[in-house]
Amino acid sequence: QLLPVWLGPALQYLEAGWLSEFDDSRDWEAWARVFPRRLFHTICKKCPNLTVLRVPGYTLLARGMAASDYTAAMVDYRGISEVGNLARLRRLDLCCAMPVGDEAICRIARGCTRLRSINLRCCGELTDRALLAIAQHLQSVLVHINISCCEFSDGAVRSLASSCRGLKTLDLCYCQRLGPGFIRFLCGDPAICPRLRMLGAGGLEVGDDEVEGICRKYHATLVHLGIGSARRLTDAGLASLTRLPKLRKLSAHQLSGVSARGLIELCKGSASLICVDAEGCVLQPPCKPEHPDNVRLEACLAEKKYSYEDSDSETDVEKEHGRHEPLSGWAHLPEAIQML
Repeated sequence: QLLPVWLGPALQYLEAGWLSEFDDSRDWEAWARVFPRRLFHTICKKCPNLTVLRVPGYTLLARGMAASDYTAAMVDYRGISEVGNLARLRRLDLCCAMPVGDEAICRIARGCTRLRSINLRCCGELTDRALLAIAQHLQSVLVHINISCCEFSDGAVRSLASSCRGLKTLDLCYCQRLGPGFIRFLCGDPAICPRLRMLGAGGLEVGDDEVEGICRKYHATLVHLGIGSARRLTDAGLASLTRLPKLRKLSAHQLSGVSARGLIELCKGSASLICVDAEGCVLQPPCKPEHPDNVRLEACLAEKKYSYEDSDSETDVEKEHGRHEPLSGWAHLPEAIQML
C-alpha cells in the first residue's frame, strides 16, 4: 500500500506490478488491494525523468467491492493519463490494466514522444481511437507493441502497421477481430514493417499460405513467431518454418492439422530453434501416447522448453545519444539501480 521513500527525480526505471502473469495461485481480491491510491499521479509527480515504467497487472476491481471503492478505482484508472507528462519515457507496460480507456492512451501517445515500446495486452476497453493515436503520434519512434487479446479492428491495426514501419515486435495474438487477411496484408507489401523480429499471430487462423508468406518476407529477421490455434495449418506449413535461419522461439500450441512427425521434422530440421510450445495439439492421425512418433516428439519438446515468462527482443540494450540504456527486463535491473 505504500510507495518507497526513495522515489524521486533521479529514478529512471520503475517496475511496480506482478512478477508473473501466469500465477495460478493469485488471490485476485487481495491483489486488487495491493496498489496505493493515486499510484500514477504519485509516480509521475515524483519521478518526472522515468524512461521505463512497468506496471503489469494493474488491477483495482474485485467482486463485491463497495460502490465508493469502485468509483475511486475508476478515478485511479483515469489517472493513468498522467503518464503523458513523462516526456522522457521510452517503455511503458500496462499489461492487463483492463479498464484503461482511450483518453489515457491518447494523452500518452501525444505526450510521450520518445516512446518506443508499449504493452497494452488485455486492455479490452480500448477502441480504435487509442490505436490510431499511437499510429499518428508515435509512427517515427515506436519499435515494440503488444496488443494481444485486445479488440481493435482490422482497419485500425492495418493503419498502425502502415504508419509504424520501424516495428520489430508486433504481438497480435488472440485479437478477436483479426484473421488471416491481416497476415496476408502484412506480407503482401514489402514496405510495411519489414524488420519484424517477433510476430504474434496466435488465434488469427493462419494456414500454410500465410505461414509461407511470413517466411518469405521475414526470412532474414524473424526470431520469435506465435501461431497458436492455427487449425488450418498442416505439416507443409511447419516445413516452411525450417527455412527461417534465425527463428529461436515458436508458440504453436493447440494445432489440430499437423502430425507428430511434422513437429519432429520441424524440431530436427531447424538449426536455430531452441524453444517450442506445442501444448494441447490434436495430432493427425491420432495415435496412442506410447506410439514411437509421440515418444520421439515428447523427447524433442523436452529439449526445447518454451516459457512465456522469458523476456523477448525488446530487452536488448539499445544505443541512444552515444550511451547504452536498459529498456526492460529483470536482467538489466541491477544496471538500472546503479543509475540512481
